Amino acid sequence: MWINKHGAIQPNVPFGGVKKSGIGVEFGEEGLQEYTNIQVVFS
Repeated sequence: MWINKHGAIQPNVPFGGVKKSGIGVEFGEEGLQEYTNIQVVFS
């Protein structure tokens, strides 16, 4: 689990980029939204 380190990439993770650009699709905004639930909290 990453907390406040969404883009921290470990060298041993599988490559998931677009061709050889080095930009992984799972590290973009769309990948982050897959693991995020929007909630409203009133206090």
